[in-house]
Amino acid sequence: MTADRFSEVLKVVLLGSALNIVLNILVIPEWGVIGVAAVAGLTELFLFSMLYNCMNRFSGKIPFFSLIWRPALASVVMGFALKQVSWPLFPLIFAGAGVYLVLLLLLRAFNEHDFQVMRNVLNRTG
Repeated sequence: MTADRFSEVLKVVLLGSALNIVLNILVIPEWGVIGVAAVAGLTELFLFSMLYNCMNRFSGKIPFFSLIWRPALASVVMGFALKQVSWPLFPLIFAGAGVYLVLLLLLRAFNEHDFQVMRNVLNRTG
């Protein structure tokens, strides 16, 4: 990352941090923990939108919807499936990971490059 791009990203992160601090100061006395959660969500949404705009400027238009719909759908279906069972936490985590992975495979969310990276990671020795 070049210095000008780094400084732009740094400005966005600093602005997001300042926004988070100011909103927390304003919200915590009235709403407590619920306010903290809301501010965290709003800050993340702000950071996502600003950093997404930075990425578009750095490397051209990113096809956001075509990249996100498969993982988003898999997440929703996984959440619905896990809501149907009342298992202990650790089996629930492993079941969720398995359901999510199967759904990603069924939705063809991985391309050949993704599979090559996975093979390289799994084939590493030492």
